[in-house]
Amino acid sequence: MPLGVESARVRRFKKDGGLVMEEDYTTLWGWITFSWVIDIINRGIEKELEEKDVPELSPSFQSKPLYQRFMEFQRSTLLRQIFWANVLDLPLDLYSLLSLSFSRIPRCFSSS
Repeated sequence: MPLGVESARVRRFKKDGGLVMEEDYTTLWGWITFSWVIDIINRGIEKELEEKDVPELSPSFQSKPLYQRFMEFQRSTLLRQIFWANVLDLPLDLYSLLSLSFSRIPRCFSSS
């Protein structure tokens, strides 16, 4: 997520004039609030969306690059391959789990 900085790999418009997804050009706040989706929603409210109305996903969200990245982690079992492909996400997942757990603790000990 480049956070408002245009990526060299992604252009706002494709060569044929179509759109690319705006998540590559949004700010951190826009990413958190999904404000980059508003244009698509407004188009959908005005008329039934057609394929040309919906932008292409950026390369970082398309399945082919993700699959190629996943295949770089060749391990002896599928479970190990999944683990090593996601090892950098585990600290964030652990933090989320712990913060959710600790947010519930005061409710367990409350007198009501």
